[in-house]
Amino acid sequence: MGLRNLLAINGISHLTTPPHTPEHNGYSERRHRHIVETGLTLLSHASLLLIFWSQAFATTVYLINRLPTKSLGLSSPYQSIFGTAPHYSKLKIFGCLCYPWLRPYSSHKLDPRSKPCIFLGYSSSQHAYLCFDPTSTKIFISRHVKFVETVFPHKSLHHQLPRPDSTTIDSWIPPILHVSVPHPTLPVQHTPSTECPQELPPCAASSSSSTSPALQPLPPPLPTPQLNNPTSVNQTFQPTIPHRMTTRSQNNIHKPQRKLNLHTHFTSTSVTEPTTVTQALKNPHWRKAMSEEYDALVSNGT
Repeated sequence: MGLRNLLAINGISHLTTPPHTPEHNGYSERRHRHIVETGLTLLSHASLLLIFWSQAFATTVYLINRLPTKSLGLSSPYQSIFGTAPHYSKLKIFGCLCYPWLRPYSSHKLDPRSKPCIFLGYSSSQHAYLCFDPTSTKIFISRHVKFVETVFPHKSLHHQLPRPDSTTIDSWIPPILHVSVPHPTLPVQHTPSTECPQELPPCAASSSSSTSPALQPLPPPLPTPQLNNPTSVNQTFQPTIPHRMTTRSQNNIHKPQRKLNLHTHFTSTSVTEPTTVTQALKNPHWRKAMSEEYDALVSNGT
């Protein structure tokens, strides 16, 4: 029986979204993200590996179906479907230490009645718990289980790593760096003192200059060359060369140049390979090569 027939028999309308319209899947995407984020939170809180993601997501769906929601008037989906309120006394902390009753699984009467396991959720078809044994990597389904919800076995592997809280998260945020931009330095005006240094000549006593800043005389300007007088330009801007290099070309000493004989160099490369027997017979080199090849065939008897 197909899914469509099963839904039709039970009076369920099968509605689908149009093709190539992912924007219509907003509700499904939000529900999926809710399950994934809650399942990852359960794994992180118990310090469990990602290999237990299926048990964590199944536990997430189990909890969401039993939690009150505003869309149902603070009622749970479980109560809306079955008409009775769920029993919250069965809920336990995911990933905590548990001791299931293992007498039905024992093959020898001297086997231990229980062993430390890890709680991995609830059975989907039975009123029982899922308990994982790390030593044998087996999952036991048991109704009679003792829980220690303050101990998480896998956290012992990460006991040196502190868990983040609100204070540590705030400390992760780097502080704002205040970069000080240097301001341009302005010339400082010095107020002249009333007493002159001994090594300087005596100051001129004046009532007007006693309150004005001391100004140093500017250096004399550089001489400006006269463009209309080439003699002054040469005298003013003539560079001084400490040493002058003497080359052979300046003394008319040249190396002998070798002339390329085009006829000599390109005669061998200009010969073209004949394409017909008539062309080959006109060349004495090809006739000699053909004769030697024929003599070799005759001497070898081929």
